[in-house]
Amino acid sequence: MRGINKDFTISVSTEIVKTATEESFSLIIENKESKFVNVEVVFKTSDGEILDRQAYQINDEKYDLLMADCPDFSPNKPSNEYREADLWYMIDLIRNA
Repeated sequence: MRGINKDFTISVSTEIVKTATEESFSLIIENKESKFVNVEVVFKTSDGEILDRQAYQINDEKYDLLMADCPDFSPNKPSNEYREADLWYMIDLIRNA
């Protein structure tokens, strides 16, 4: 064995944990004829870095609930309309299913 002084470039992969402090809708596609709403949720850090995206489809009975007149989660909501808060309610239902 002998001593040397030679540089090598080595790729190192490191996993780190970053915390999302915000989630928002990046895409909302509604099809009233086929009775579904597709949404994409983006997760961001406090400095705006996008960490992940998740897609959801609201259809069948969840679509009917979203479009219902004055559901429990959104009193005073007219039928066939929804607000961002209504979409979040539906996303939480899907996530907790």
